[in-house]
Amino acid sequence: MLDKKVKFDYIVLPKVESSTVLKEAINFLRTKRATQKLILIIESALGYYQITRIKFEKEHLNHIFGLFVGTNDLSSDLNCEIESEIVNKIKLDLALYAKYLNINFIDAPEFDINNQQKVLDVCTYYVHTIKETALRIKHQFTLNTLN
Repeated sequence: MLDKKVKFDYIVLPKVESSTVLKEAINFLRTKRATQKLILIIESALGYYQITRIKFEKEHLNHIFGLFVGTNDLSSDLNCEIESEIVNKIKLDLALYAKYLNINFIDAPEFDINNQQKVLDVCTYYVHTIKETALRIKHQFTLNTLN
């Protein structure tokens, strides 16, 4: 048995597809007065649909670090290529939605939740490149649309 409390900064919610589960997680953190923040991983069309339909209260957003997009799983769910127009459009939508909510957006096609160093590297890298990622996606989507 552990004598010490385990300390952590984030709680990862993989394959977010239910607004109910997300709201329960936020309410749990609020009632416990927890300082940890949620990282929401969007890996499916249903997850994309659900996350963009939630009306977040300002106090709820204090418990969310950001949105990760599991691009490999998303493209597999949509039965298309990872660089397809629809996947890029969803990434753009989620990047803009995260910016609107003032939370982080991370496109992490190589994300491995079981590799702690990889998680840390991905978080650190994308916290500093959110604007660049959104602009790249927008530019690529615009080029695809013009073609």
